[in-house]
Amino acid sequence: MVKGSLTADKRINPEEREQQKQQEREETEVLVRSKLNFVQREIFAKLLKSTQSYMLLRDNRHFYVTMPFSLIKKAVVTLGERLTAQGYLLDPRDIYYLTLAEIEGLLSHQLAWSQGYEKINRRKSAPRVALDDLPSLFKGWPKLSGDAATARQASSVPSANSGQGSALQGVAGSPGQVRGQVKIICSPADFSRFQAGDILVAENTDPAWTPLFSIASAVVTEHGGLLSHGAIVAREYGIPAVLGVKNATKIFRDGQTITVDGKKGAVYPES
Repeated sequence: MVKGSLTADKRINPEEREQQKQQEREETEVLVRSKLNFVQREIFAKLLKSTQSYMLLRDNRHFYVTMPFSLIKKAVVTLGERLTAQGYLLDPRDIYYLTLAEIEGLLSHQLAWSQGYEKINRRKSAPRVALDDLPSLFKGWPKLSGDAATARQASSVPSANSGQGSALQGVAGSPGQVRGQVKIICSPADFSRFQAGDILVAENTDPAWTPLFSIASAVVTEHGGLLSHGAIVAREYGIPAVLGVKNATKIFRDGQTITVDGKKGAVYPES
C-alpha cells in the first residue's frame, strides 16, 4: 500500500483537488443564492451553515467512536483467555457471543454458566439458521422506497448478464471515464496486490478500503448505490465509479482492460 501510494500519479495533488472542490462549491452556492428571494436566501444561509458544522461533527464522531475499539478487544480477549484457563469457557472466542451485562452476570454468579452456554450455542448457530430463511417471493415491479432515484435507476438498467451489447450496466456512482486494468480485491488481505492506476473491482467496500481509492483509477462493485461507501468516497477522490454490477468479480479477471463510464453507469470490457 505504501509503495503504491509513493508510485501514484504525482499530478494528482490533494491540496489542488481540495481547492478545486472548494471553488466548485462556492460557485454552486452563488448560483443557488441567485435563484432565491430574500427570505429564501436567509433560510438557505442558516441551513447551509448548520449542515457544514454538523457534517464536521459527523466525520469526527467516526474517529472517536472507533478509536478505543482495539483497546476494548484486547481486554475482551484477555478475559476470554483467563476464563478458558479457569475452565469456564471451552474456547476464548466464545466470549464474543456474550453481552457485557451477561458477562458481568456470569462473573457475579447471577447467571449460571449453563445458561451462558445456551446463549453462546444459540448465537453460534444463528448464521446457519439464517441460511434457511429464504427471501419473500413477489411479482411485478417492487415499490420504490428510500432513495427513489437509485431504485428507479437500478430497476431500469439491464443486469451484467443481460447480453445488451458489450456494456455491463450498474448504478452511476461517480462521473468520469477511465480505461485501465482490472484488479479484483476480495478482502484486505489482497490490498498488497493493488497497484497505482488499477481499476478496483470488488463485491463492496467499507472504510477500511479507503486507502485504495487514493491510488485507484476507477471503482466497480457488485453491490451499492448512490449513497454507498464506494460511491461517496469515489466522488470525494474524483474517480469514476459504477456500483451494482452483478457478478463483477467473476466476470472480470485480473489484468483485463476495461473502460469505466461513471456518468452512464456502464462498464465496457475488452477481450
